[in-house]
This record gives sequence, C-alpha cells and structure tokens, in this order.
Amino acid sequence: MSTIQEIIDAANKNVESCNQDEEKLFALLGAVPNNVHIYSDFAFKDNTLVFNALNLSSRGKEIFEKFKKYLEIAVCTDFKYCEKRNEVDANLKKYLPEIVAAIIGKIPNENKLPNWLLKILGFFGIATVSVDVIIAILVAWLIIKGCNELCKCNC
Repeated sequence: MSTIQEIIDAANKNVESCNQDEEKLFALLGAVPNNVHIYSDFAFKDNTLVFNALNLSSRGKEIFEKFKKYLEIAVCTDFKYCEKRNEVDANLKKYLPEIVAAIIGKIPNENKLPNWLLKILGFFGIATVSVDVIIAILVAWLIIKGCNELCKCNC
C-alpha cells in the first residue's frame, strides 16, 4: 500500500497531467481497470497505445459514482469538512494528509477489502492492487473540484 504522501503526490501529478480538467480525470479513472481494453476503443499509434478518451471518461464517471458515497462519508462526515470549511478552502494542501487518511479509512487497502468494494472492483475488472490509484484519482478530483462540491455545506 502506498503512503499518504505517495497518494497525495500521485493526485497532484494527476491534476497537473489532466490540466485541472474533470473530464480528463474521469478518463484517467476509466483507464485504471486492467480490462479497460474491452470497454474502450483503442489503437496503436507508432509505439504508443491510444485509447478513446471519451469512452474512458464515461467509464470513469461510472466508477466515480460507485465510490462517491464513500468519498462523501470520508470527507464530509469523518473528516468533518463542513465544520472546517473556511480553513480547508484556504489551504487544502495542509489538510490533504487528514483527508487521505479518512478516505483510506473508507476505502481500505487490498488486504482488508470489504465485500462491497470487492463487488465494485470486480464489476469494473479492477485489480485490488489498483485501489491506491483510485484513491489518488479521487483526491485529484477533490483538488480540482474542491471539497464543497462534494459536501455542499450549508454554511
């Protein structure tokens, strides 16, 4: 399992790679499963395997929606984002380790996977070792969209 800092570093890399674009982030999430080639148009271009980003984005949105409620519980309830909204919004980077720890509490590593998560991963053909990659993409989504987009605090 990756460390919290490794997940944060991967999330920041994803944000940069996607140029803060949510659709590109969903495409990245759609590319996580090891059987993604079954669900997406792809081709070889020179020595590069090229996937259809639109198809991957649709698939990524499906995966995101399956994890969203657990992300919401982790950030909004366990981390108590709404109680500290102003501080977090002013300096999200400072709070990322706590947020990632809360997410890991809801989406555990491959050695402690609950049945609900195994079913979701199995449905999308995701290897259990990919959980850290998914968490990093979920954190990247929070960096791009902000925690309030998820929690919709009534402050």
